[in-house]
Amino acid sequence: RMAAIEARVDLQDYRTAQLKNRVNPEDRVRLAHATADIAQWNLRVSNKSAVTPEYIVNETKRLAQRAPVHFVIVDHMQLMGADKGIRGDYEKFTAISRAMKQTAVEMNVPLLVVSQTSRSNSREHRGELEVSDLRGSGAIEEDAAGCFLLFEDHEDAQNALAVDSGQRYLRGPVKTFLKIGKNRYGMQRAYLPLWHQKTLTRFDMVESDSPMEAS
Repeated sequence: RMAAIEARVDLQDYRTAQLKNRVNPEDRVRLAHATADIAQWNLRVSNKSAVTPEYIVNETKRLAQRAPVHFVIVDHMQLMGADKGIRGDYEKFTAISRAMKQTAVEMNVPLLVVSQTSRSNSREHRGELEVSDLRGSGAIEEDAAGCFLLFEDHEDAQNALAVDSGQRYLRGPVKTFLKIGKNRYGMQRAYLPLWHQKTLTRFDMVESDSPMEAS
């Protein structure tokens, strides 16, 4: 999947073409080049289930003893388990947030934690997200150096749904915004417009626009 994202190849269409023995040679070449590039990355992926904050801290330290760690991604916060003695979501998310901050500070590496949004936003049908929409937002907002929010442009999403039985909405591109909800070290409430290429599982810059700051 990572190779397909980098190569800009629709992986579902590629697999269908493989079954029919009709693979586009250009897609095969782009995938091969992307796979070779990714193979050069010093990338470590853990598929351990119910990862706890303690595991993240210890595993990051263990890997740092073997080779420099430059970036840590946790995807996603709500899938993590809680250490013993933790009860309830509030305590769980607070413990996770504290442990992630501890790891980033002690290891001196940037750490990105992906989080779900709360269900209230879906019920209220609001397009733009706020930091308060994140599950466990209190702990996240307190500990994080920055919070980035990704959400669809409501108007473009509605337009995409209205055309060709919603095929553009299903496949993309759909205009999306990356919003700086919090930034301890600089600009806040700036919006970066992106195109969500859903069949490619990627976001691309909107070339005609530059980051827009909220008025």
